[in-house]
Amino acid sequence: MTQQRYREDRTDTAAVPGGPPARPADAAAKRWPTWVALAVLVIAGLLATLPLRTPAARPASAPTDTFSAARAMDLLDGIASTPHPTGSAAQPQVRENIIGRLRAVGLQPQVTTRTGQAPNELTTLGTMSVVHARIAGTRPTGTVLLVAHYDSVPTGPGAADNGANIAALIEIARVLRAGPAPRNNIDILLTDGEEQGSLGADVVLRSGLYPDPTQVVVVNVEARGNSGPVVMFEALGTGLDPAIRASRAVTTSAASEVYRLLNNGTDLTALHDGGMRGLNFSFFGDAWRYHTARDEISAIQPRTVQDMGDVILRTARELGAADLGVRGGESTYFSIFGLLVSYPGGLVLPLAVLAVAGVLALGLWQRRRGLSPRGLLRAAVTFPLVLIVAPVLVWQGAWSGLIAVRPDIRLTHGQLPGLVPYALAELVIVAVAVIAWYRWVRRRARPVEVATVVAGWFALIGLLLAVLAPGTAYLATWPALIGVAGLAVTLRFARAGALPPAAGIYALAVPTAVLLTPVGVLLVPALGLGLLGVLLVLAALLGAAAAGAAELLPRRRATTAGLAALALAAVAAFAGATVYDREPRPGAPHPVSLGYLLDADRGAAFWVSDGGPGQPAVGPLLTASPRRFDDQMPQLGTGALHNGPAPVSGAAADPQATTPEVSQSGDIRTVRVRLSAPAGVFQLAAFVDTTNHRPVDVTVDGVVLPTEDTLPDVGGGWHWGFLYIAPPAGGVEVVLRIRGSGTVPVRVVAISAGLPDVAGAPVLPSDLHWARWPSLAGQSFVARTFRF
Repeated sequence: MTQQRYREDRTDTAAVPGGPPARPADAAAKRWPTWVALAVLVIAGLLATLPLRTPAARPASAPTDTFSAARAMDLLDGIASTPHPTGSAAQPQVRENIIGRLRAVGLQPQVTTRTGQAPNELTTLGTMSVVHARIAGTRPTGTVLLVAHYDSVPTGPGAADNGANIAALIEIARVLRAGPAPRNNIDILLTDGEEQGSLGADVVLRSGLYPDPTQVVVVNVEARGNSGPVVMFEALGTGLDPAIRASRAVTTSAASEVYRLLNNGTDLTALHDGGMRGLNFSFFGDAWRYHTARDEISAIQPRTVQDMGDVILRTARELGAADLGVRGGESTYFSIFGLLVSYPGGLVLPLAVLAVAGVLALGLWQRRRGLSPRGLLRAAVTFPLVLIVAPVLVWQGAWSGLIAVRPDIRLTHGQLPGLVPYALAELVIVAVAVIAWYRWVRRRARPVEVATVVAGWFALIGLLLAVLAPGTAYLATWPALIGVAGLAVTLRFARAGALPPAAGIYALAVPTAVLLTPVGVLLVPALGLGLLGVLLVLAALLGAAAAGAAELLPRRRATTAGLAALALAAVAAFAGATVYDREPRPGAPHPVSLGYLLDADRGAAFWVSDGGPGQPAVGPLLTASPRRFDDQMPQLGTGALHNGPAPVSGAAADPQATTPEVSQSGDIRTVRVRLSAPAGVFQLAAFVDTTNHRPVDVTVDGVVLPTEDTLPDVGGGWHWGFLYIAPPAGGVEVVLRIRGSGTVPVRVVAISAGLPDVAGAPVLPSDLHWARWPSLAGQSFVARTFRF
C-alpha cells in the first residue's frame, strides 16, 4: 500500500480495512458507530464500579437476625476511645470491656496469656493475652476462625484499625448465636500485639489452642482507612472460592499477588505460616487517617461497618456449613459486576499463550489484506513509551514537585486528604500522552492495525504475568483474547458492510475498562500519591485500548493545541491543589514528626525528627545539623535525623538492670539479669556490643532467641539485640551466654508513648497530628548502658 493511500486513509474515520477510502463528507456521517462504541465503553466502565458502593447502615432497630452497623458502633466507646497499644495501662480495660460484650451475647470467652515471638528485623517478643470464644458446631469438620486484633498503635485510638472490626465481630457473634447452630465450630479470636508483628497470632500457634491447624480456616478482618468498600485482598490456601463468592466482597487475585510482594503482613500471615488457610478482608478509604490520632470514632463511616458486617457474616455462614476438609488447586478470580469469576490456575498460562498465538494469526491475516509492516512496527516499538515512560515521568515529576512544596508528604507515604484532584490531574496528562501517541502512529497505520498492536502488547504482558504473577495475568490476557476475537470478526464482516469497524477497535477497550476501572478506583486511596505510578500505568493501558476514540477529534492543528492546553491545565490544577493544601487546616491536618531521646549515660537529651526544620510547631526545636543516632538508640536505624538539644527530663522512664549474676567458663561468659522499666513503657529493647563478643545462646523469659546479627549496619557495635513488647512490672529475665573476654556492654532502651513534660515539648493544635506510626513521632526513648 502506498504512502498516498495512508494519507487519504487518515481522513477516513470509518474506512473499511483493505477497502477504498471514504470521502470526507461520508466520514462525518459514519462517525456514529464510534460514538456508540465510546458510549458503551463509558457505561461499561461505570457499571463495573457500582459494586464499590457501600450499603446503607442498618439502624439498631433492625431485625435481630441481621447485622446492624448502629448496634456495632454503639460498642466502640469502650473499645477505641483512647490509644491502647500492647503494654499500655488502657489495654487491659479494653480487653475487659470486650470480654463483657462477648458474655452479653451468650459466649464464654477465655483468655490465653503467654510469650509470643515475631521474626521482625529486630527479634521481637512479648507477653500477649488473646481472647477466644466458641460457637460450637453440630457436626464439625473443622473450625472457622473469625480474627481481629484489639491493640492499637501508641499514637492513635485505633477506632477503625481495629476497633470497628472488633465491634463488628461481636455483633456477628450475636447474630450467629440467635440463629441455628452451624455445622462447624465458629470461633471469635481477638489477638494482641498485631501492630508489633502479630505476636498474638504466634501465641495462638504456640499455645495449642488448635492442635490441627490444617482443619482451621481463618477470616481475618483489618482496616487501612476509615471508609470505603470492603475488599478481600488476600487468599492464602486453596478451596476457598465458595467462601469468596458467598462474601460478595470486591476482590481480585491480583491483590493477593501484589500484597505478597509488599513488606507487610497481618495475623493471617502468621497463622498461615503455622499451617492455617484463610482470607484477609479490609477497607482503604481515607487511608491518610491510618495509624494516626485521626483514626477516631467520629471518622468511621457506618456504611463501611455495615459492609464489613454483611461480608463477614455471609462468609462465616458459608464456611460454617461447608466441609472444611475439601481442598482444591490454585485459582484466578476477580469480581465483575458484583459476581465472582474464577477458574483453575492451570489455565492461566495456556490462555496467555493462546492470546499471543491469536495476535500472531491476526497479524498474518491482515498482512494478506494489505497491512503495512512499517506502520505496525512504528506502533509496536513506540508503545512502551506511552505505557511505561509517560506514566513514570508524570508520576515522578508530580511527586518531586509536591515534595518540594510539601516535604511533610513523605511522612504520610503519599496519603493525604483530597487525593482525587491530584490523581485526576496526573491521569489527564497521561491521557493526553496516549492520544498524542495514537495520532502520531495513525499517520502510517489504520485504526484496526493500531488496535492489533495494542492487543499484541496486552497478550505479551499477559504472558509475562502468567509466569511471574499468575493471579494478575487475567488483567491483560482476557482483554487480548476478546480484542483479537473482535478484530477478527471485524476483518471478516466489515468489508461487506455488515459490521462497523469501530466494533473491532473497541472489542479490546470494553473488557479492559470493565477489569481495570474498579481496580484503579480502589488503588487511589490504597496506594496514595507515592505509589500512584502503578495506577498511571493501568490508565495508560486503558487509554491505549480506547485510543480509537481519538478518531472523533478533528485532524487539525487546533486539536493539537487543545491537547497541549489540556495538559497545561492539568499541571496548573495540580499546582493549585498543592498550594491550597500547603497550609494545614482542621479538616486536612498535616503530619509532623518529633521524638525525645535521652542518653542517660551522658546526661544528654535531644529532639529528633524524620521531618525537617520547616515543620510547624516542632520545626523550631530542630536547630542542629542532621546526624545519625544509631550509636545511642540502635533501633532508630542508620539514617540521619533532624535534631536539636532538649532539656533532660528527670521524669523520663529510665530502664533498670537488677540482680545480675555473672560467671565465666573458659571463653564463655554467662550473664543472668532482670531488665525492667517504669510503668508507661510499652517497649523495652536491649542490645549487645558485639565488637569483642559474640552471643552463643540467649533466652528471654525462657524463650530461645536467634543469635545472628540483627542490626549489622548500626554504629557503636550494637549489632545484636531484641525488642520486648509490654514488659511486665517485675521485668523480664535475660540469660546471655557470650563468647569473648572482658565485661559485656548491654544497652537497654525504654520506649514510651508521648513526649515528656519538659520545657519546649509541643502540644499539637487541631490542624496537626503525629506522623503515621511506626515512625518515631510522639514517642520517647531513654537509653542506659550496663556492663556485666
